[in-house]
Amino acid sequence: MGHHVEEARPAIDYEDYFETYFDFWCINKPATLEEAARVMGRTLSENWVEPCVLAFYRHGLTYAPADLVRVFERMNRITRGVAAFFADHDALLTPTLAKAPVELGYIDLNHPEIEVRDFMDRLYGVFPYTPLFNLTGQPAISLPLHWSDDGRPVGMQLAAAFGREDLLLRLASALEEARPWWDRRPPVHVTQP
Repeated sequence: MGHHVEEARPAIDYEDYFETYFDFWCINKPATLEEAARVMGRTLSENWVEPCVLAFYRHGLTYAPADLVRVFERMNRITRGVAAFFADHDALLTPTLAKAPVELGYIDLNHPEIEVRDFMDRLYGVFPYTPLFNLTGQPAISLPLHWSDDGRPVGMQLAAAFGREDLLLRLASALEEARPWWDRRPPVHVTQP
């Protein structure tokens, strides 16, 4: 399509990114869930929150206030590293998933004895690329640019610099025109009546 493509990646410490995302995910759970309970007039309980979410909530309570400051410092460092990448590149192309779409139940939010670290490691094994942009705030989009032999969509993620949603939408539009997917349906899907 006329684009210059080269192999490159943001100059960040990926272990630090995974650890920072884990800490950020955990550290914000108590405030998020407590506010949700307050707004709904409820008490936190297993009756309306999945066991996985409660496990992250409980783990989040183990952090000290100073840990929040350290998490934000690490997030800032990672965000700056990703932003520096986009100073030299218009977009970053990654797989959406690290493996073929997993079977239903592989990521079980209702497992009664969930260990938060094991759960997050399982998530990272499937979704190592997408959380980076949740953490840093750069826009990203997943497009079904390939299909597995059994008819399941295989996503490719495009990310761009902060505020460059316009670029992603133009790229997505051009890619859909070049490799249409509007009429493709996986074997199991939801359709409008």
